Amino acid sequence: MESVTRIAAMQKLFLFTTLLLVSGFALGADWPHWRGPNRNDITSESSGWNAKAWPAKRLWNKRLGYGSTSPILYKDRLYTAGWADNKDYIYCLNAATGKEIWKKSYNCHPYGRFARGDQGLYKGVTSTPEYDPQTNLLYTLSTDGHLYCWNAADGRDLWHFNLYDKYKVPCRPGKRDYGYTSSPLALDKWLIVEVGDNDEGCFFAFDKRSGKRIWASRAKDPAGHNGGPVPMTIQNVPCIATFTCAGLLVVRADKGHEGQTLAKYSWVTDYNNNISSLAAGGDKVVISSNYNQNRMCLFELNLDGIAKRHEVKRDFSRVGTPVIFDNRLYMPYQRLRCYGIGKAGLTLEWKAPSSNLDFGSEGSCLITGDKKLIAFGSRAGKYKLALIDIAGSRPKLLAANEDVFAGIKRSRQQAWPHVALANGRVYCKDREGNIVCFSLRQ
Repeated sequence: MESVTRIAAMQKLFLFTTLLLVSGFALGADWPHWRGPNRNDITSESSGWNAKAWPAKRLWNKRLGYGSTSPILYKDRLYTAGWADNKDYIYCLNAATGKEIWKKSYNCHPYGRFARGDQGLYKGVTSTPEYDPQTNLLYTLSTDGHLYCWNAADGRDLWHFNLYDKYKVPCRPGKRDYGYTSSPLALDKWLIVEVGDNDEGCFFAFDKRSGKRIWASRAKDPAGHNGGPVPMTIQNVPCIATFTCAGLLVVRADKGHEGQTLAKYSWVTDYNNNISSLAAGGDKVVISSNYNQNRMCLFELNLDGIAKRHEVKRDFSRVGTPVIFDNRLYMPYQRLRCYGIGKAGLTLEWKAPSSNLDFGSEGSCLITGDKKLIAFGSRAGKYKLALIDIAGSRPKLLAANEDVFAGIKRSRQQAWPHVALANGRVYCKDREGNIVCFSLRQ
């Protein structure tokens, strides 16, 4: 009961945050996880919009090494990772100034040991670090399987091992293997990692402080190429969901049922491109991809399993994760789109009418406490950060920085990493490791 009680407390905190969002309360908020404080791209933080210049000004920029990992933020610190000279580097920076607080490194190849295909499209760390406020521990995972636990205060290495070496994880089936991309998930006493061991389980739960394995999922799907597992609550039962190379997988995390499969839905994509992480809201989940699937599906979950409620053909998000907010689904892939979620399933409410709201194939977005949408993406070498009013029947572009990396020497690479917002500042990063911090305060 102890773990369920703790998770119930986390759910109450989420409900309180949601009430703040509904009221539009403007609070400073941290961004300690992949996709933000509640891992759903929704924050209580205000957009800072006041009909003046937005964002107000650039505070700092740095180059930190290759990789598609996104920045995470807690209080006055920013954590991220990058690759250079056959090493992964883990960084802790002052979030306001970019000044280095600590930096650690370990030897690592730029690709996973079984990497197959598309090396020209990515390189270095892809898994976003995970910060645990309960313990002040930071967790990182390399593309080649190095799982580390760091003391977030000073960067001390507390424990580490390599998933490939320790568990003999095989090459993913299919035409592509991008190595480990999924962010670890700190949940209650555990660190949940999508390992993909076809003998012992897809998910492993490790003790957060020691790294000792506690349980493994019954399902043995190969690890996916998504951004990370998602915590869900189904009929008051804590669960964990992910989008593996084999499809949607949901497992239970309550005492006595740890790792038990709640639901599966087969979804195999040519070239293992189940990349767009699933979007979850309440008991609903949306998954999507292109290639041979070229569609998205809405599912509803209960303790008896899964039901497909609706399918939209020839529309999808290829890389960026859709966001579920206020019974709507926002998709940052190419031209921004909004689907209503109702009894009829998914209904297209609007599609951005012009290219000024086009964020390319790797766009990301988040919803702010004052119900604005911030989007970041690339298109034909241009990197845009935009603020959009989504209150009406059509999106309204309020402001945009059309050249996020102005003055920074760089090649024309995709954006890939996720936009992040915390404590009056917004952060953009590309896969070469260039990171830019903008102030939202005038």
